[in-house]
Amino acid sequence: MALPKNNICSRILRFDLDKVKVIGFDTGLDNKAFAQAKMAQFLSQNGFIVKPDGSVKSWKAEGVHELESPAKNTMVIWGSDFNGISLDSLVHDQDKRQQALDAVLFYLKAKITLLKDSLDSAALFPGACGAIFCNKGSEHGTFFFPPERLVKRSIEANGDEAVNNSQQWYHPDLNGEKAVVFTAAVMLYAIFTSKLPFVNKDIDVLRHDIRESVFMPLKLAAPGFDRELSELLNDVLFPIKNKASPSAQQLIDCLEKNRSRKIADFYTELTEEEMQKIKNEHRNYKKKQDLRIKTKRFIIRNTAIIAVCLCAIIAAGLFIHGYLRQLSERFNTIGLTPVEVAMAYYNAFNTLDHDIIDACTHGRNSRNDITMVMNLFVISRARQAYELTSVVHIPAQDWLDTGMPQTDALVFGITDLVLQILSETENEVFIQADYFLWVPPGYLGEYNQISEHIPVSVSINTKDILTLGLINDAWRIIEIDRKTY
Repeated sequence: MALPKNNICSRILRFDLDKVKVIGFDTGLDNKAFAQAKMAQFLSQNGFIVKPDGSVKSWKAEGVHELESPAKNTMVIWGSDFNGISLDSLVHDQDKRQQALDAVLFYLKAKITLLKDSLDSAALFPGACGAIFCNKGSEHGTFFFPPERLVKRSIEANGDEAVNNSQQWYHPDLNGEKAVVFTAAVMLYAIFTSKLPFVNKDIDVLRHDIRESVFMPLKLAAPGFDRELSELLNDVLFPIKNKASPSAQQLIDCLEKNRSRKIADFYTELTEEEMQKIKNEHRNYKKKQDLRIKTKRFIIRNTAIIAVCLCAIIAAGLFIHGYLRQLSERFNTIGLTPVEVAMAYYNAFNTLDHDIIDACTHGRNSRNDITMVMNLFVISRARQAYELTSVVHIPAQDWLDTGMPQTDALVFGITDLVLQILSETENEVFIQADYFLWVPPGYLGEYNQISEHIPVSVSINTKDILTLGLINDAWRIIEIDRKTY
């Protein structure tokens, strides 16, 4: 898809006012609408002019002028003149790609200068729209960043298409240096591929695409393109979790190093066989990406229905599985000592085996434990089916042994278990169990006196007094007296 037509340029005007050259921003509003919208307040917001040497000069609108037109007179907010070209217009122009590449370098430097001076904030419109670059004469490399409100109004005056086009340049969730680097990467992608990485007429879908990195990697979009720059831009546009995103300085250094290269120098000529291979990769990547995104968004839209269906299927499966298991080889405590029964009971927490917990007990004392473990078991299986991953549950001890890493898996289980026989008779044994129960933070509301919160799992210092009795010649837990600290 070719780059979209630039619309903001028609609203940024240079004209003579009282024999003095000025620059103005056409609001698209007539006198009456301008007054009703209270647009005069737009004169108070600052813009900035940044020179290549790092010096910064404030710019502020100075007045309002009625622009006469056969169709409709419109109100233009004007200020001191600046001679340049709209940055997005320059990037759109395939005949000026070399100039556009140079402009991106100056853009990065200018924006980082404003950030260092704490000047680049909500007062500037994000992305490439509105930024004006001087590409001629002694002021070459100077950037003018008009006030955010003036740029936004100029874009809105051209309708929904212009608003959509303006949002293709920036990430909706980023700010500061990361936002600047992202916009620069989008512009560089457009310069070298003649296409924007993120394009969709629906603004909500466009934002989702940007957030989820739904684009064609440079190595496939521009066959033979420079590997180093390709990987750098890909790391910006498709960030990997737990991997640092490239900094502005890294991108500046890369562009500085390659400044003497012509656009054509960034490409290596490929053989027909290599081109065919890339075409196949391009096609396969597009198919996999479309399937991944459609599946993911379908699941998000229908999460509640899918969750209910999965729970119903899993519950039915668990019932059938449990019934058949009971008939064939259900775990029982025959032949186990009281301590072995207690050990089996607590070990079952680590494997989410509610059947063993049930087999080790008699009566309703363990109902809460069985319910908790069964719920976590169902959740883990549902996540396994949804996320298509084999690791959805990690026993707490395994997690501690590996240094308590950040993980999306469910961390649950018992650690530091100490069993002590308090007293025993021929038919009854009392055992004290001291341990830490590790549960997901979502269970915090069910317990008191919980230890210090940690991101992945929290521990509950627990003491149980177990009463075990002989039931049909097998030791079973018949009562649990639990205290947490």
